[in-house]
Amino acid sequence: MLRPILLLFLMLVSCQAPTASSAASAEASMRSYWFGMIKRGPQYGAEMTAEASAELQAAHRARIGELTDQGKMVLAGPFGEQPGVADPYVGLFIYTVPTREEAEALAASDPAVAFGRLRVEIVEWWGVEGITYPGAPEPSALGGR
Repeated sequence: MLRPILLLFLMLVSCQAPTASSAASAEASMRSYWFGMIKRGPQYGAEMTAEASAELQAAHRARIGELTDQGKMVLAGPFGEQPGVADPYVGLFIYTVPTREEAEALAASDPAVAFGRLRVEIVEWWGVEGITYPGAPEPSALGGR
């Protein structure tokens, strides 16, 4: 199930990537990104009041906004339902930081991860530098603030 999702994402991103006039210039414009593959954490189904759940979600979105404003994250969002999948991926972060360790620390700093509602697996991915997508909001619009 993950392979079709990643393939669709890569097709979307490649549609917005700058074109290179040669293989050498295309290679020069590639860079490393870190995918944060989000899964349900041990506290995913924990009982919470609606207010506490809304506060956790707001803090999660605010942290995404902060990281985007700082230029450390380029994209974040949930995946759709995956019926029948025992341990589904529920979302994705794309970090622009230079190391796995920094991406792991940023993932751990997310309030939903710290609480245990979510857990994040970090995977390196090489893509065109400066990726974006049609209609991408300005970084400060993502914080839910």
